[in-house]
Amino acid sequence: MRILVAPDKFKGSLSAAQAAEAMAAGVARVDPSIQTQLCPLADGGEGTLEILVKACGGSIVQVPISGPVGGIKLEGPMGFSPDGQVAFIEIASCCGLEQIPIEQRDPMRTGSFGAGQLLRHAIQRGAKTVIVALGGSGTVDGGIGLLQGFGAHVLLDNGTVYSGHRGRKLRGADVGHVMAVSASAAGAMALWGGEHAASRRAGGGVKALPALAEKLDLSGRVKIIGACDVDNPLLGERGAARVFGPQKGATADVVEYLDRALGTLAERLGAAEAAQAPGSGAAGGIGFILRACFGATLRAGVDMVMEQTDFAAKLRQCDLCLTGEGLLEAQSLGGKTVVGVARACQAAGKPCIALAGGVALDGEVAQRHGISAMRGICAVPASLEQAKAHAARWLGEATEQTVRMLQIGVNLSALQSRP
Repeated sequence: MRILVAPDKFKGSLSAAQAAEAMAAGVARVDPSIQTQLCPLADGGEGTLEILVKACGGSIVQVPISGPVGGIKLEGPMGFSPDGQVAFIEIASCCGLEQIPIEQRDPMRTGSFGAGQLLRHAIQRGAKTVIVALGGSGTVDGGIGLLQGFGAHVLLDNGTVYSGHRGRKLRGADVGHVMAVSASAAGAMALWGGEHAASRRAGGGVKALPALAEKLDLSGRVKIIGACDVDNPLLGERGAARVFGPQKGATADVVEYLDRALGTLAERLGAAEAAQAPGSGAAGGIGFILRACFGATLRAGVDMVMEQTDFAAKLRQCDLCLTGEGLLEAQSLGGKTVVGVARACQAAGKPCIALAGGVALDGEVAQRHGISAMRGICAVPASLEQAKAHAARWLGEATEQTVRMLQIGVNLSALQSRP
C-alpha cells in the first residue's frame, strides 16, 4: 500500500507539516513497510506562506509593518523566490485574527494597512508576480487599509484625504465613508469633486486607481494573484460581513453596517462586477480590492498550493490519500483544503479519507465532493482546549486505527476472492 499524506493545519494546535508527521507515525505503527509520502498543504490561510516558499526553494524576510489595530507594530513575514521574481504575502501573518488581542477583536476597529505595506515592499524589491494568501484575516475593511498602506490617497466624506504618511490608519468603520481613491491627494479630490462628477451623477461610479497603477507602472509589469481560502462574494448572505464578521468579533448591528458599507464602497469604485466575483469576500474584502483596483486574478488557494507542491504527480504514485484539518463542515466546501484534495482525488480515481478535529459535514454531501470516508480524531469527549493539547497524539492514533481497518477490509476481500 502506498499512502499520500496531505493535511492542512489543525488550527491552534498543529501546523500542516506537524499534522503530516503525526499521521505518518500512525501509519508506521501499523506496518513500517507501508510507503508514505508527505505533502503538507494549505488553502490561503495560515501556513500558506511557509509551504509556498519551501516548495520553490525561496526565503522569508521580515518587514516592519503596522498591525491590524492601532498601536501594534509587527515584523511582517513575506517570501521571495530564489530569483526574487515572485513574492509571497500571507494576510494571516500581517493582519490576521491571531495578531489582535481578544478584547480588541472588533472589525470596526481593525484594518489591513500592513498588508499594503508588504505589497508595496514586494514591488519595490522588483517582484514581477505577487501571490497574496487571502485567509485568516481579522479584518472586514474591504481592503481600504491595504490601499492606504500601499500608498494610495483615500478621500473620505468628511473631506479629509488619508494616505500612508498622512492621517490615521483606516479601518472597518471608515468603509462606508470612502469617496474616491487615487495616486495623489489632488487626484482623489478631482475624481470625486470634478473630473468624474458627471459620470457619478449619471450612475457611472468612479473608476479609482488607474492613476495609481500608472504611477507605479503596475499595468503589464506586475501580476497579482489572490490565493483564496473561500469562494464567497463581497456582499449579501454569503458575503464578507455576514459570514465572517461574527467570527472576527462583529455584533449583529456591526454586520449590517459593514455589509451596507461594503456595498457603498463597491458602488463608489464602480466595481459591482468585482464585488460579485468568487473570492472577493476573502480576507474581509481584500480579495475585492485586489481585483477591483489592481486587476488581480483570484484563484482557489488550495489549487495553487497543490500545483506548487506537485500534488498531482505525488497522487498518481499512491493508492490512497489521507487528508485532514481542524474542522470539517459545510464551510469547507467553499475552498478549504480537505475538499480541494478530495475533489482532486475524485478526478484521479483515488480514494480519499479525511480526519478532522471535528466533523460536522453530511456524509452524502462529503461523498459527492470526493471524500470516501471521514472521522473525528477525538478519542474521548473533550473540550476545545483538551483537543488542541492532545491533537498530535489523537491524530496519530486515529490514523493508525483507520489504516488497521483498511487492512481488515483488504484481508476480507482476499478471503472472499478464494475459490
